[in-house]
Amino acid sequence: MPITRRTFLAGMLSTSALALAACAVEQQWVTLGTAQVNLRNTFTIIPVTVQQGLFTSLRLQVSGSPVFINSLVVNFVSGEQSTLAVNTAIPAGGQTDPIFLPGVVRAIKLIQMNFRRVPTGGSATVTVQGSRI
Repeated sequence: MPITRRTFLAGMLSTSALALAACAVEQQWVTLGTAQVNLRNTFTIIPVTVQQGLFTSLRLQVSGSPVFINSLVVNFVSGEQSTLAVNTAIPAGGQTDPIFLPGVVRAIKLIQMNFRRVPTGGSATVTVQGSRI
C-alpha cells in the first residue's frame, strides 16, 4: 500500500508530538551528598542512602575553588560498579551537564569522586545531585 502525502504528514506530526512530550518530562534533581574537597588529595567518597531513590543521571555543582573532576566511580546497591569518565574542569559556581548512569534507573550506594590534585592546595565544596523522573 503506497504512503500518501496525508499519511506521511500525519505520521511526522505524531512523531513530533511524541518528541515534545518526552522533552516536557521534568527532571527532578535531588541532592545526594556534599563533600568539602581538599585539593591536595585526589579523591573523596560520598555515601548515598537507599532512601534517596532510583536515578538516571548525576550532575556536580562546585563552589569555593574550581575543580577538575577526572571520573566518578559509582557503586550501586546491586553490588555493581561503574566508572564514569568526566574529565571536566568545573569553575566555582558552575555545574556539569547531566552524566548518565548505565541502565534504566539505578539505586546508588556510594560515589567516589576522583579529581586532579592541586599542589598549592585549597578547598572546594562539591555537591552531587541525582536526577529521577
